[in-house]
Amino acid sequence: MLGRIFTEFFTLVEAEFGDDMLDDIIEDAELPNEGAYTAVGNYDYLELIRLVTALSERSHIGIPDLVKTFGTFIFERLVLIYPKLTENICDSFFSNISLNTKRAYQSNGDLRFPSSR
Repeated sequence: MLGRIFTEFFTLVEAEFGDDMLDDIIEDAELPNEGAYTAVGNYDYLELIRLVTALSERSHIGIPDLVKTFGTFIFERLVLIYPKLTENICDSFFSNISLNTKRAYQSNGDLRFPSSR
């Protein structure tokens, strides 16, 4: 997994829970590199899972909620860090919506999607 994901996770943990919490979860996760990540390095994804699990245990917030929060955070950060990359993703997403809306209109004569019955 790209190190950028780890460094952004650390940014989120520091911002939401503080430096002490970050230090604690790094220690709890028993990482092979003791939490030293670079944005351009590649690391085992299981290390991130260990970090999220440690954060869940210390914060008493469920893993699904933490993952959702991090997903929202990382997407917003990637839009800022890599605007051209995310622009293509967004363009593709909205193009698909537009195409599907056009197909629905052409097949039904209106904008309602076909019934699933």
